Amino acid sequence: MKKFLKVITGRLFFFSLLVAAQIGVFIWVISNFVVATSYYLPIVYFLVFVSVAILIGSDDHPVFVISWLVLIFAAPIIGLPFYIIFGNKRSSSKLRRQMAKYQEHYEKEMRSILPEPNTQTRHKLFQESSNFARQSDYIRNLTGAPVWEETAVEYFPLGEDAFAKILEEVEKAERFILFETFIIAEWEMWDTMITLLKKKADQGVTVRLLYDDLGGIRTLPKNYEQTLTKMGFKVGIFNRIRPHLDAKLNYRDHRKILIVDGNVGFTGGINFADEYINRTIKFGHWKDTAVMLQGRGVWNLTLMFLQQWIITTDEDLDLTTFIPTVSYPSDGFVQPFGDSPLDRENISENAYIQMINHA
Repeated sequence: MKKFLKVITGRLFFFSLLVAAQIGVFIWVISNFVVATSYYLPIVYFLVFVSVAILIGSDDHPVFVISWLVLIFAAPIIGLPFYIIFGNKRSSSKLRRQMAKYQEHYEKEMRSILPEPNTQTRHKLFQESSNFARQSDYIRNLTGAPVWEETAVEYFPLGEDAFAKILEEVEKAERFILFETFIIAEWEMWDTMITLLKKKADQGVTVRLLYDDLGGIRTLPKNYEQTLTKMGFKVGIFNRIRPHLDAKLNYRDHRKILIVDGNVGFTGGINFADEYINRTIKFGHWKDTAVMLQGRGVWNLTLMFLQQWIITTDEDLDLTTFIPTVSYPSDGFVQPFGDSPLDRENISENAYIQMINHA
């Protein structure tokens, strides 16, 4: 009974109920329009033709295109409005303005604070492999992320291995912690993490916590942002869930980044819920990986976090406080990079395809 009450009083249930009601009203209005209008068929056929032309001419993934085509042909009265609302993958004008503001005021400054490696690094990479060098150039030209040496790398094959190292490195934090994730669940993993973060905040370490609103909609209590703020954290919530139909509802932040003092950075597939460290078994043994970077290559991760943070919170930052201060013996070349919602280029997919082609 308690579980049932928790479900029906939660944000997800309330949000789903309101959206379902709006969808019902939406369909009712469209249906009545069809019944009351004798010339609706030519309008529907015209809209179907336009929508199909747009879909076929787009550079979207074939699965996305075929799914919408099936819905539009099978039930045009429902499929067309839904495609108009939810099928538009173009970024919102607000997001574009925020990105433009970021690029205008911060991007050049960020790159100049820690200059890119000189041409020797690229030359060394080319000597190792011309294919790798061209791949690196492709990533650099599209994302602005340079390739680095003077960076140590450690790979973790399981979430529990990575989490143990994360706790160890966070314990050493002296200046700041940058933390970005998608899912947060109030169980053992997060309780351990937040206790340590609270301890570091009490010691004077600046903790910035950025998470996606959808990622915690089922697992975090209401007004959790205020709880975190009272603990001494700076908090940013990406793309807050609103109880209405929203074409941008599926614009989510799935990044997992944790940075300690600008010198140590973690990234991978691990969210902060117990199944990711196999404390809770939901779907069998959970296998997710992570990597730890130490050194100058962490700067790329820092830039990715700061971009999302500035866009989400509009905080004005002194960027010089985030640069790496320690170099490590090189384990080769590293090039952390992130994708952008402002282009249609599937950078990671293309990079994987090229690696497979050259295997």
